Amino acid sequence: MSFQIEVDRDDINKRRRVDERAPKCGIDLGLKTFVVIRGTDGGIEEIHAPRPLKAAQRALKGANRKLARSREGSANRAKARQRVARLHLRVADRRRDFLHLTTTRLARTKSAIAVETLNVKGMARNRGFARAVSDSGFGEFVRQLDYKSSWYGSRVWKADRWFPSSRTCGDCGRINRGLILADRTWTCPGCGVVHDRDANAAGNLLTAMLADLTP
Repeated sequence: MSFQIEVDRDDINKRRRVDERAPKCGIDLGLKTFVVIRGTDGGIEEIHAPRPLKAAQRALKGANRKLARSREGSANRAKARQRVARLHLRVADRRRDFLHLTTTRLARTKSAIAVETLNVKGMARNRGFARAVSDSGFGEFVRQLDYKSSWYGSRVWKADRWFPSSRTCGDCGRINRGLILADRTWTCPGCGVVHDRDANAAGNLLTAMLADLTP
């Protein structure tokens, strides 16, 4: 059985509306650390995803093995199929819960949020980390930020897909074209400043948003 409820959110949104003086932030999305947040208040925060699919891999392998070995049309096959379905539902629920908690907190506490424009489909075609990309839910994260920001009066600013947030030095602005994905820290060849890759990218996104929003 299913049912649908229509709720008037006007009163809820007004009570939980973000303060206009709340800090703005830049967000770098990644596989090692799900998000690194750099705010105008000077703070840097890391949020790690639960990776529910990775955690459930052993159970899913066992359940799929039992399903494959069961006889077609048998009661055992029906039970095995239900077991696989329950495991996938648990994975989806854990991911959805994490994304909702994270995006709601950001939309309620940040007046403006700068995010990357990721080519998620292209990333998923890379066999090396396709599963990790799917397990993270980057697209759903940004989608939820979009509609929740309109609820609570915050704003989401999206960088151009080709914006070099990771490669640009946050101090002198020089672009490090030799940076590779494995480099978690790097030294700017121009000014010599050592950068944490993700924190630097989040800071560059924040800087670009502030410049764009300034009249």
